[in-house]
Amino acid sequence: MTKSFCATLCSRRVLVVLTLGFLACASVPPQWAPGRVSSSLVGLCPDPGDPTPQEWTTYASWGVKWVRQGFFWSAVEPQRGDWHWAWTDRYVRRAEERGLKVLAVLDYSVPWFQSLKDYLTYVRAVVQRYRGRVAAYEIWNEPNLGTFWRGSREDYLTMAKAALQVIREEDPHALTVVGALSLVPQDWLDALQKSGLLQRADFLSIHAYGIDAEASLQETDQALAFLKQHHDLAKLLVTEVGYPTGGWYPTAASPEVQAARLLQYYAGAAARGVGAVFWYTSRDQKTNVGETWNSEAYFGLETAQGTDKPAVLAYNLLAQVLPGSEFLAHGPWDEAFHQQGFQVLNFQKGERLIVILETKAQSANLSLPESCRILWPLQVSKTEGELRFPPWSVVMLESKTLTQAKFQTIPGT
Repeated sequence: MTKSFCATLCSRRVLVVLTLGFLACASVPPQWAPGRVSSSLVGLCPDPGDPTPQEWTTYASWGVKWVRQGFFWSAVEPQRGDWHWAWTDRYVRRAEERGLKVLAVLDYSVPWFQSLKDYLTYVRAVVQRYRGRVAAYEIWNEPNLGTFWRGSREDYLTMAKAALQVIREEDPHALTVVGALSLVPQDWLDALQKSGLLQRADFLSIHAYGIDAEASLQETDQALAFLKQHHDLAKLLVTEVGYPTGGWYPTAASPEVQAARLLQYYAGAAARGVGAVFWYTSRDQKTNVGETWNSEAYFGLETAQGTDKPAVLAYNLLAQVLPGSEFLAHGPWDEAFHQQGFQVLNFQKGERLIVILETKAQSANLSLPESCRILWPLQVSKTEGELRFPPWSVVMLESKTLTQAKFQTIPGT
């Protein structure tokens, strides 16, 4: 073990720009998981890292169930044995006051680091202090990127095994998360599996930054298929996903498309049995004049001035209907919607049937089942009795009761 294993002072997330030609693994079919959707599906990576009370209240009003935050070593223990807890205490307390679970990331080095023992002392101190209050711990952030990890892959595996043991000793009920991988690099998946970490940890985590929601879901399918193939005990978390509304990244899109991608990804992740998805991030960053090219500043659900983007309404809607629902392998209108060019996902919540439709058509005309109402998009146009949607639409419908789930084509269509 060398000092280089965590000799990085980086605390800023960097997006790896993905193109369709750079997918890490071969294409795999959707990994559907009919059954109960996680009640903790809807997570968030808030920005700033020390939200105000009003910002915490806003997150709760959006329907957030989880928050993810690095409990940065350099902030907690800036000098050996000199512990600073004010910020993390405040973070945990304010999350608790609003009923939100915390995923704490144990990451980033300090200038005085000498050995693995130093890191484990920090891990033990954090877990001891927040025993029973922090729901889960993620070991590092994107160690497959040199930006955040300066050691070898083997160094990470050694560190993660030791940190898992410390967490188990100090808080046996806390959930443990390894990986936090940017995309789904096959060599890292193989190493995590061969090391036994995917048998020891509760979750493998990935950051599914695809060119669009479909590419992000393909990355999710690759990770799920890997876990299934190797019969690993770890489940899957997606601890970062997002799409910017500005800047130069090829993933950038309009605010309306960002909202549609959010709905498409969360619905697809729910249908695949993902334990939680953490959206990156809550608010855009302020940019100086001449820096509008920086896509990193535009991942928020809100603008830098605090104005809601359409994604806020989409996030709040899915937070109401997806967690705790039942994903159905088949729905009553599948064939009819397929004939109209839509892909269909069906969720049942009590007597409510939630139908999520996706289309890539240049224009989409929809004949609705009777007793249905449109939950999304909020505004649609009608032309000669048909409902028309823009390209790349995501449509969410609700039927009041399953007994009314009878398809009726609108006359003249």
